[in-house]
Amino acid sequence: MKLELSRRDILLLKVTVCILIVFVMFRFVVIPGIGDFREKLDTSRELEEKKEEIQDALAEVPALQQTAKGYKEKLKEASASYYERMENRQVDELLTGLALKIGLFPVSLAIQEAGPGIPGPYLSTLQEEDGALTPYQGRYLLTGVGKFTLRGTQEQIFSFLDEIEENHPAIRIRSMKISRRVYLDSEWDMGTELEASFELEIYMCDWSEAE
Repeated sequence: MKLELSRRDILLLKVTVCILIVFVMFRFVVIPGIGDFREKLDTSRELEEKKEEIQDALAEVPALQQTAKGYKEKLKEASASYYERMENRQVDELLTGLALKIGLFPVSLAIQEAGPGIPGPYLSTLQEEDGALTPYQGRYLLTGVGKFTLRGTQEQIFSFLDEIEENHPAIRIRSMKISRRVYLDSEWDMGTELEASFELEIYMCDWSEAE
């Protein structure tokens, strides 16, 4: 049996094939292309927004640098009374020199390596939530501890206290104990003298940690 197509059937077949081609192209070419275009458009917008953010940030850099410079100057001004970071031998020289200047005899000195921190009452910040004090947590301010025993007269010991109070604000006397010691002089006569034991805190700055 021979199948013969009429002109109308051939026309319908051609229309069907055309519709199928259009559908395939629309489904597998146009729609994915639109999706890719939208994705690239969104990416382009995100990149443009990031570009604007970076430009805004770069524009603020000079002002931020100036602000940081101002804060550092204020920091140095507020820390002017502290010593620059010292090794233990330098702390030894400082404290021994103060004692000898007054006329006291240094009996012993034990120095603890300086570490980050300042006691809360001396440098603290307020928490906005409850207003409680929190200790200083930075690393550029350091505290060294020295246990110093001196021998001398009551007047000399009081002069030592006055010297620290008036001229050395970066040294704090944390505790003090005075006892009377019996001794024999060169003539074998018995006498007494005072021995004062101090626990001192020495405050320092390490500017390499503040950069």
